[in-house]
Amino acid sequence: MVRALSQAGGTRGRGPDLFAERDSGILQTEEYARAIFLAWDPRVSEDILRGLVRTRRDRKAVFTQGSGPALWSIIHEAALHTEVGDREVMGRALTHLREAAERPNITVQILPFTAGAPAVLEPFILLRQPDGHRTLFGDTVLGGQMSESPDRVGLLLQAYERLRGEALGSRESLALVSRKLDEFHGRMA
Repeated sequence: MVRALSQAGGTRGRGPDLFAERDSGILQTEEYARAIFLAWDPRVSEDILRGLVRTRRDRKAVFTQGSGPALWSIIHEAALHTEVGDREVMGRALTHLREAAERPNITVQILPFTAGAPAVLEPFILLRQPDGHRTLFGDTVLGGQMSESPDRVGLLLQAYERLRGEALGSRESLALVSRKLDEFHGRMA
C-alpha cells in the first residue's frame, strides 16, 4: 500500500490522488493509532502492534514529508468527539489534524452530524494512478481489500461525491477542528 501511495504521488497537479472517509489513519498520530489498534484487540502482541503502527506511520510519511501527493480526507464529526486513548493523546491528535489540514497538499472536510446517515460507513481510499486509472482500497475490520473493478471504483466514487457534497468546506472544517481543540484545552485546564 505504501508503494501504491508513493506511485500515486506522480499525479500531482491533476487533482486529488487519494480520497479517504471517516477517521483516516494517514492523519492519525502514532499514539492515537496505537490506541485504536488496542481497542480493536487489547491482547495484540507488542511486536504486531509496533508493526501496525509503523505501517500507518509509513503511509502518513508519503503525504507529510516534502510536498507529497494530494490527500482529500472526509472525516465524520464523531471522530472529533470520541476520546481515543487518554485526554493528552486526543489533544495531540486534534492538534496534529489541524496542522495537517493546514498543509497545501492536504484537504480535510468534516462530515457534520447534521448531514444524517453517511453514504458509506467503512473507510475507503481511491488512488489515482499515474496512468489515470483508479484503484480502490476498502478498509474493514477484517482487513483491507484492493480492487480495480470499474463497477466498484465507480460506486465508491459516487459515494465519495455525495460525502463531499454533504461535508463542510475546508475552511469551515478547519474552524470546527480548531474550536473543538480550544474546547478540549478549556476542559483540560
